[in-house]
Amino acid sequence: MLRRYGPLKKDHLLLSDSETDSDDLSVYVDGVQGQKQKNKQKNAEKESSKNKKHKKAKSIDQENYEDKKKSLKKLSGKYQEYMKQFPIPTSVHESLAAFNTWQDLGKSMKKIYGQPLHYLTHLRLKQWDDSRIGNKDENKPLDTIIHRAKAESTIWVMEEFHRNCSSREYIAKLWLADPTYYNLI
Repeated sequence: MLRRYGPLKKDHLLLSDSETDSDDLSVYVDGVQGQKQKNKQKNAEKESSKNKKHKKAKSIDQENYEDKKKSLKKLSGKYQEYMKQFPIPTSVHESLAAFNTWQDLGKSMKKIYGQPLHYLTHLRLKQWDDSRIGNKDENKPLDTIIHRAKAESTIWVMEEFHRNCSSREYIAKLWLADPTYYNLI
């Protein structure tokens, strides 16, 4: 096929010679392009209104977050002072009560010694229970693996650290991330 190196002449077959509107594509193309332009403008307006609403909601959420953070910091400070009131037991009670998990041991210690365990201690006990999942001794009761006196003394050492050394900012940060923190305190 030969290529033409110049523009097409007026009477060339590829040029439309029809006088009807149906054959004139320029009107159609202009209409479609105009509609696309209108749609772009509408979408841009919608996006800007969404962004304004989002920014307004975000600023309200940020204010609520800051208020909640301040109140949790204050609450965690009171919680730390409350937990420091309890003395750490120096002797371990010899109890024959069986325990299957670290959390069960923590609950029985609360009943035996009559004092609550720290929020961070509860979290650690839960992590220790979770770490047993997948182990071959996963379903084996914990009191057959570790002696109760050793397990209790381990928890009391950890409890002493949490009561005396944990900052209220750290506890408040954890409480912000955990909406069910009040179940453990």
